[in-house]
Amino acid sequence: MLPFPDPILNPNKHVHWAKKNHARKAAKEAGFYLALEKSVQLETGKRYEVKLVFCPPDQRSRDLDNLTASMKPALDGMCRGFGIDDKQIRPVPDWGPIVAGGKVEVTIIERNES
Repeated sequence: MLPFPDPILNPNKHVHWAKKNHARKAAKEAGFYLALEKSVQLETGKRYEVKLVFCPPDQRSRDLDNLTASMKPALDGMCRGFGIDDKQIRPVPDWGPIVAGGKVEVTIIERNES
């Protein structure tokens, strides 16, 4: 589980660079600590699908592509924690139920390259 992405990280949101940088750092740390908590090392050279189930905090309309882009810092932190390059992952977004406070359920699956 990761926190629902900060709206400041939306690629269409224009805010002062320092605010956006602070939000990026917080998201990257959340992803990094999630990976460390799982204490799993993923293999360099293999490809992985990262299923992101977005459980929004309310019924407001949101764009799934922008939410996925907002997760980039968290995914970068996860990759660092798992010891892999972020080129090895492919995010697969989906919607989940509305949850108080919002969250993102993360599942990592090894991709079969055929």
